[in-house]
Amino acid sequence: MVGSNVPEASEPWEVVHAEKVGDPYAVRTRLGWVICGRLTDTAEEVAVNSIKVAGNYLDQKLIESYNREFVDSSLNSIEPSVEDRKWLQFVESGCKQMTNGKYEIPLPMKEKPIIVPDSEPMAFERLQRLKRKFKDDEYYRQYNQFMINLLDKGYAEEVPTCDVKNQQAWYIPHFGVRHPTKSNRVRVVFDCAARVNDLSLDDLLRQGPDISDLLSGVLLRFRLGLHAYIADIETMYYQVKVSEGDRDYLRFLWWKDGQIGDIIKLRMTSHPFGACCSPSIAKCAIKRIVQNYGDQLHTSVSEIVLNNFYVDDLLVSSDDINDLIDTTANVIDLCRKDKISISLDIDVIPNTKRELLDVIGKVYDSLRIELAYGSVAYLRYKHVDGKIQCSFILGKAKVAPLKPITIPRLELVAATLAIKLKSVIVRELPLQISQIYIWTDSTTVLKYLGNEHIRFKTFVANRVSQIRENSEDVCWMYVASKDNPADDAMRGRQTSRWSEGPIFLSQNEEMWPDQPEISKADLSNLEIKKVFRVKAELKQTDTANPVMLQLIKKNNFTIPTSNTNTVSSFQRPKGRLSAAGAAAKSSDHEREILHEGKLEIPKALRCGTDDVC
Repeated sequence: MVGSNVPEASEPWEVVHAEKVGDPYAVRTRLGWVICGRLTDTAEEVAVNSIKVAGNYLDQKLIESYNREFVDSSLNSIEPSVEDRKWLQFVESGCKQMTNGKYEIPLPMKEKPIIVPDSEPMAFERLQRLKRKFKDDEYYRQYNQFMINLLDKGYAEEVPTCDVKNQQAWYIPHFGVRHPTKSNRVRVVFDCAARVNDLSLDDLLRQGPDISDLLSGVLLRFRLGLHAYIADIETMYYQVKVSEGDRDYLRFLWWKDGQIGDIIKLRMTSHPFGACCSPSIAKCAIKRIVQNYGDQLHTSVSEIVLNNFYVDDLLVSSDDINDLIDTTANVIDLCRKDKISISLDIDVIPNTKRELLDVIGKVYDSLRIELAYGSVAYLRYKHVDGKIQCSFILGKAKVAPLKPITIPRLELVAATLAIKLKSVIVRELPLQISQIYIWTDSTTVLKYLGNEHIRFKTFVANRVSQIRENSEDVCWMYVASKDNPADDAMRGRQTSRWSEGPIFLSQNEEMWPDQPEISKADLSNLEIKKVFRVKAELKQTDTANPVMLQLIKKNNFTIPTSNTNTVSSFQRPKGRLSAAGAAAKSSDHEREILHEGKLEIPKALRCGTDDVC
């Protein structure tokens, strides 16, 4: 019985008794009134659904999000996997342009299954559940209109009579979603992740590599011009057709003529919204447009189509309004060559930074500032008349991990975040940048970056290495916390300093903050790897042992000249390990000393904790 493990929830506070035997009665509990009684024989069948989140899944995902910046990672781009290369080769070789101008790409199946489970009963059950939601007349009207458009525009078709009995078919359930701010429109999503016998259509498909443009890069380029427009490709995924031999894997059920009653079998002729492979396939189709017509276009038009789309949204800006209008016309004309319908929003063409940020905020929420540590980037421009202008480019904030972390480590992670922002900006902005400065209010971070002789602990060493690898064109500088705009992100403040940069950036370099002397000898607050000091007694007669001879040769140890037992102090010249201390006589210990040409300390030679420095 549901709730039996929480008995206080059903504790009766008040009872309204039945008038006669068999009549319902009411009980008031902590949760409100509950009607109890027997259902009549004519009652409609009721389906009960339940949703269960396994274990602490949501909590774990939240913790992973918090800790993401504290996991070792690289700034270098990830090379495509073997699976990705197979996907690209399959899609590019299978992509062809039809006589009507549309592109056709087959489903990227991992391998064509010999037998697929019967998914029609599952799709039928989901359709019955959907019918109960149609008590909302407006929801039903919008849903039905969507289906009518699918058929009228040729994105879907009725399954031909000759193919109805084809056993190699997959039926996809579907559901409707409403945009939070567009309640007058329902978008139908095909649930390709729905499972039958622990198998889904998505399991049969190769998802493909993520070849979408980086969202932050699209937004950065969008902010370069004074004038801008926003456009989107209407029903983008449906613009790409599916090979006819694959369409039976995209079947779905609906009511004939949209009137609830007789059910008909339909199938998609285009890639559905909801399949794991559809985003990458749509991007491949856009790239194919440029490949086919690139030589007929101005370079700027090709670059816009290749670099300024994020999924189906196009964001373009320019300082020249006439150039913007011409570019817009060329982009629309290019898409029409391939029968792709593009919707242009020209109601908003902002020409100030504040208006532009407002528009971006409505389209995307990626620049929202959180209560966390963060980093912020500015573009500093010096005019020919000597005037200096400083503009906000990009800011990013992260919440600190739930696991306690020291302040120096947090400061180092913030510096790593700054170098990541720098890499994104340099890669995505089509500007020639003469000098890059990164400012930090942590002298500990500057000590880490300036010291090349100390071996740091793994957490520190990985991040210092990552920062150094990407700092060849960077000058690291110190700024006091009171002048650091990134501090505003940590405190959730919206200030002019955050949006316009600190005052000193708008001044000549000689007015910038004085830089403190960072002593490399000062090791305070640094996480340094522990060095083990070991003592060993070495006999001259041991030099006859081949293993010991190899050890002595590789590590340049000093050998005593006397035949008597002598305590000798020996050490490697570069200071990696210094040794002076207790004996190891077993041959097993000798074998343990050498491992892949590196000096290893046998267990018998290892000192206690008191000998560790």
